[in-house]
Amino acid sequence: MRVHRVTAPPGHVVRDGGYALAGPRPPMVRTGHRWSQVGLPDGLTSVVVALHGFRAATTTEALDANAFGVCSGTPYLVTLDHPGGSAVYVSLIVLTGDRVDPAVLRDSVTASVAGDRATVRLPDGERIEVVLGAQVTYARYPADGAPVRWPADDAAATGYK
Repeated sequence: MRVHRVTAPPGHVVRDGGYALAGPRPPMVRTGHRWSQVGLPDGLTSVVVALHGFRAATTTEALDANAFGVCSGTPYLVTLDHPGGSAVYVSLIVLTGDRVDPAVLRDSVTASVAGDRATVRLPDGERIEVVLGAQVTYARYPADGAPVRWPADDAAATGYK
């Protein structure tokens, strides 16, 4: 998951890219409503899903542009109409060797934004909150476990001193 606060004049383009994949043959590319996917024959897959702010998804493909293979592809999200001033954008970025359905991810993971606070809810009930301020704070609330915060409220709770 990525949360960005973007400050720009009205009408500017905002993009957020997933992981680039490369190999000897062109990758398989798919796009749908607010998601895009790039996959290699071995099953490695890169997916981006728009959770808040982004309006479209696409991919870019290239030849001889990546050190890991002659053919490469990158999924990314875009909005062509930044409202001007500051706006918050939230995306889900996935790199996996497992089968994944981007449309199911888009429908099952939700995000809400209120001011500088973004809240993402996962299908298992887990909640993740990010607050964009002078210092970015992160809190993860597992469905069945103790919350994890960063920066930690207590250094001992993280195991770091």
